[in-house]
Amino acid sequence: MIPMRVPFAIKSVARRMGRYGFLVAMTAFGIAAVTLVQSVTVGMNANVIEGSARYLGGRYLVIARSAHGWAENRMAKPDELTAAVRDAGLAPRLVIKRQIAGDNDQTLFFNGASFKVRRISGIDASNEASVFEKITFVAGGTSGLPGTAGILISKQVADRFGVRLGDEITLRLVNSAGYIDSANLVVQGIFKDASIFGFYNCYVDAGLLGRLKAESEGAASILGFYFSGRENESETAAAIRSALAVAGYELMPGVERRDDLDAVWGKEWKGTRYAVLPVEEYIDAKVMDLIRAIQVISYVFLGFILLIILVGMRNTTQIMTRKRFKEIGTARALGMTRGGALRLILSESLLVATIGFAAGVVAAVIILGMLQTLPFSWSDGFDIFLKRGRITWILSLPFLAANYGALGLMTLAGALPAARRASTISPAVAMSTIE
Repeated sequence: MIPMRVPFAIKSVARRMGRYGFLVAMTAFGIAAVTLVQSVTVGMNANVIEGSARYLGGRYLVIARSAHGWAENRMAKPDELTAAVRDAGLAPRLVIKRQIAGDNDQTLFFNGASFKVRRISGIDASNEASVFEKITFVAGGTSGLPGTAGILISKQVADRFGVRLGDEITLRLVNSAGYIDSANLVVQGIFKDASIFGFYNCYVDAGLLGRLKAESEGAASILGFYFSGRENESETAAAIRSALAVAGYELMPGVERRDDLDAVWGKEWKGTRYAVLPVEEYIDAKVMDLIRAIQVISYVFLGFILLIILVGMRNTTQIMTRKRFKEIGTARALGMTRGGALRLILSESLLVATIGFAAGVVAAVIILGMLQTLPFSWSDGFDIFLKRGRITWILSLPFLAANYGALGLMTLAGALPAARRASTISPAVAMSTIE
């Protein structure tokens, strides 16, 4: 049953909306601005994780090292590691085995020009179709890559060489035995990705790259997993580590983030040890720190808005209570209790804040929809946060709930003095007062 004060508060706010207009407008402006920033940063975070997972080879990465230094980063039997994960009850949606050439002096040659690329990734394009369907290809694609001497290059590399689809370029690298090997490759796809994940990165068939690196059949540089649903990253990584440990694999001690991994590269041990990291803990921490910094700024801005709302609500409700002295006294005479009068003022104030909050969220969604239609590919460095050159946004329910909770607390705090005063109004004095 709805308390009597609720419809009374709604009618009262509706009659006095002109006086509450400033608070509604200020609340809507602040909530719209904060929702804009938070929704975009949540989208940026998702894009960074998606792009880095595609670049590195999985949402969760299993890394192996068997000797001192960066050169030894390979696992001979990745299928057995995968079996250990499945035997522990984990059910990855997608398992990725990648060959990586990152420290092999990998260089491309075309028409007498040469260019050293940062990374050559050997992929199983058929298995990773769902990963690469989110890349925008200027020409070609992944369909003709499996089992061929094809290569996928970024638009930046293609522009640098003047390469077009179907042209033949030469890849030269130093293999695992220390010898130079090379292959003539046909450009089968040119993709648009100006971020650090695509700028100087190329993709070839995993089997081809394994043979060039002189790796054993079935070996992998990186083993990656994708899971369905919204799992907890730390818990999932810990579960994978536990599964490997139970299966008898030795883990690198205390490695839960990239800094930990960097610290153990200088240590030596016998045999092969493994580390498991969520992709956001493997990439450069500065990228994630930038997103978190933007979110912190949004909360600082929200704090300023809430302080303004606190002061505005305090002043407005006090003025409104003085003007409604006789009205509230009459309601008291008709049976409204002191607590009822207090709750009435608080209910009206919270209703005003709720109207402003709803208006702000609606305004933010409209603006976000408009921003999503605009291309933001004018900056290569910013492309890491985009999807196909455009911003994406996610309306986060936890953020909205936190914002509304903070707004409600500030609103009630601002209206409390006036509500207390309303609760002390004497019906007899109010009825005898001539306004």
